[in-house]
Amino acid sequence: MNERTHYFHADDLGRLELLHARYITHRFDRHVHSGYAIGVILAGAERFYYRGVQRHLAPAGSVVVVEPDEIHTGEAAVAAGWQYRMFYPQVELIQEIATELGGKSRGTPHFPEAVIHDQQVAGLLVQLHHTLDRSEDRLTRGSLARQAFGALLRRHARHPVTPQRLGAERAVVQRVRQYLLADLADNLSLDTLDKERFHQITRRDSFDKVMDCFHQLVGSGIQTKINTVVMDGQNTEDIIPLAELTRQYPVSVRFIEEMPFNGEGSHYPVLVWTHKKIVDKLRSQYPELQKIPDGPHSTSYNYQIPGHQGTVGIIAAFSRTFCGSCNRIRMTAQGTLKTCLYDDGVLDIKKIMREGASNEELKAAFLSAFRSRAKDGYEAEQRRDTGKAVSESMSTIGG
Repeated sequence: MNERTHYFHADDLGRLELLHARYITHRFDRHVHSGYAIGVILAGAERFYYRGVQRHLAPAGSVVVVEPDEIHTGEAAVAAGWQYRMFYPQVELIQEIATELGGKSRGTPHFPEAVIHDQQVAGLLVQLHHTLDRSEDRLTRGSLARQAFGALLRRHARHPVTPQRLGAERAVVQRVRQYLLADLADNLSLDTLDKERFHQITRRDSFDKVMDCFHQLVGSGIQTKINTVVMDGQNTEDIIPLAELTRQYPVSVRFIEEMPFNGEGSHYPVLVWTHKKIVDKLRSQYPELQKIPDGPHSTSYNYQIPGHQGTVGIIAAFSRTFCGSCNRIRMTAQGTLKTCLYDDGVLDIKKIMREGASNEELKAAFLSAFRSRAKDGYEAEQRRDTGKAVSESMSTIGG
């Protein structure tokens, strides 16, 4: 296998420089860096001089940390060479993260060990490296950087940095944090846990990104709901594996009857996987499946599997059995109000605003639309002005 290198940088993280490389015969002579050199050995092994010790050995899976302005070298320790992912953060970035964690400046963080054997930290660093190479999402990039470098600081700096305990912040920060943890929820669309099937359904190679998002949501304490559309012949074998997520994670997995909002219309003369059949499938695996109370405006029928942290729910979106308690409204990107997914728009908000409607006139128009709302999805579909069956894509509706 040939030697190769891939250099890039992250301007949003203090112009952090990064390297992904494989070396076999290449040797780094003595040199220094103005910042830290932090990396993970992916394969093979590296040998290097550092702090007067000639033969530091870093095998696959280990983390290497070289501090600023320290003379060091680098060469292969085995015939196959070594492959690694390296970060070259400036001192200011590591100091900033240490201060955020500890609540006060501790000077330049010091790492006594040049070679660290810590699978968790190595995994976080590799995940961060992948993300900085492939994702432009600045929030995700910044969050993962603080998570990965923060773990390294807490576990391996000479004075381990411990996070501030809640109570050290001002009262307003505490209130905001409590509100977010209590009320912030996020929905994640995930129709399968099989990577190849995910690609077949979505036509996108984004399974790893979706799962990364899932773990970040759960790790952040955000209430997470996974929405799964049950499609005959495509992902019904995923019902039980997805339900199993609730064993380990405090999430709500919600199975949704397939609706005709796909740009094509209904795929079946009669829906095969109804809410009743989905329940039967779950009970075949979990005979003690327990019904739990639904919220006052819940669109899902919710269940608890004994011994599981999370819950499962079933949304009868095609059968439309929950319409009496639904309080959802939507506004499309074209400025049209929908009081039901099955209607074709009940109020052109954009039009009346462009005509100069006052706030009171807008309020009256909204209230009138709400008062004349269809009693259920079947009536909403019958009222459609177009006279056409439902077929528009959810991407044009929003939701």
